[in-house]
Amino acid sequence: MSSSGDALRSTVESRDRKRIQAGYPTHEDVYRHLYSAVLALYRDDRELIDSNVHEQTLGSRIGLRLANSVERPGSRLRVDPEYNRKGTRPKMICGNGLVGERPDLVIHVRGTNESNLLAVEIKKSAKDIQDDLQKLRRLQSDPFNYHDTVLLILGDAPRWQWIRSDPGLTEILFE
Repeated sequence: MSSSGDALRSTVESRDRKRIQAGYPTHEDVYRHLYSAVLALYRDDRELIDSNVHEQTLGSRIGLRLANSVERPGSRLRVDPEYNRKGTRPKMICGNGLVGERPDLVIHVRGTNESNLLAVEIKKSAKDIQDDLQKLRRLQSDPFNYHDTVLLILGDAPRWQWIRSDPGLTEILFE
């Protein structure tokens, strides 16, 4: 493997060691938790998808499952839907003026940007996703610093575009 690949793997492993020391899940753990939550939605709540309910309903069902697998007694790590705060102020991004940011789901420690593990945007189709992908990339930069972001598309079959804070974009079909 190239030295840049080795350096990247070392950086990811170092970040995962810090997460473990802080009592937080690794990237692979977060991946498995989200994957399991989405599979459970399709297994247990398929009628929600088939009846074309709003994305917020689907996100809340996934969020409940994520919270059950991520939140632990004594840990400050939380799963929150539609979270729009940085401390006590709204999350804002400068672009063409200030834009409020409210990811559909987040795994984070409330009140700080130090432990923003995951931000998820949920769509029911793959139409018009460029703005969502840009939003997710912005959420990985200062001041938010989410480690990973996911565009989750909940159609007939779920799929996602997982954007890691290290380089790479992965689309995985759930089968």
